[in-house]
Amino acid sequence: MPFVSHRTVRFAECDPARIVYFSRFFEYAHETYEAMLDAGDSPLSKIFSGEWAMPLVRSEADYKIPSQLGDPLELSLSVDKIGNRSFRYAVEIYGEDKQLRARVLMTHAVVSIATGKSCAVPEALLVALRQAGALE
Repeated sequence: MPFVSHRTVRFAECDPARIVYFSRFFEYAHETYEAMLDAGDSPLSKIFSGEWAMPLVRSEADYKIPSQLGDPLELSLSVDKIGNRSFRYAVEIYGEDKQLRARVLMTHAVVSIATGKSCAVPEALLVALRQAGALE
């Protein structure tokens, strides 16, 4: 079962045609990811030990239907791929009509802060993802 959050499109997120500017969907996806990590029993501030970081290494989006000023949105996040040293999550953004507006994929590598090199996905992160419902 995915992690779900809600938001309403704000004026500052739209272009002059009152349609959400494309890059805002990446912000929505990242906000949902942060909310998901904070939702579990291991909040974001606790799982970052200072030993590792999760830089974003790839992001992409498919846009299906424009979202406009005032539209209520439902954002559904699930981790769809976990490797040894990286993971990818998908955020599907739906309108009030339950139609898919956009799908954002974001891949994070896990790196050691001490060495700057990739390292294994920490168990604490996997636990947090499971507790928040983003990973089965």
